[in-house]
Amino acid sequence: MITFAFSLFVRLIGQEFFPEIVNKESVSWFFLWLTVGSIFFTSFTPIVIAIIDKSMKNRVFIIALSLLLPFVGGFFSYFLIKSNMQTNHK
Repeated sequence: MITFAFSLFVRLIGQEFFPEIVNKESVSWFFLWLTVGSIFFTSFTPIVIAIIDKSMKNRVFIIALSLLLPFVGGFFSYFLIKSNMQTNHK
């Protein structure tokens, strides 16, 4: 659904503002991979942080949350990591 929305957005913007672009599919692929990359980054960065930092309290929970709920779990894991880092630095 996200890729459809981006594809539609790219086509509308491309036709209106960039009519000289012949290969509009390449722009659509760019936004598709940008979306996939951001989801991958949001999902797997908390896992890497939890594996590296062995003193983290909710380590197993962060890894499980990020793996079981890829986008939403990664988003909530950032708040757990942030609260853990604030308690460690005080």
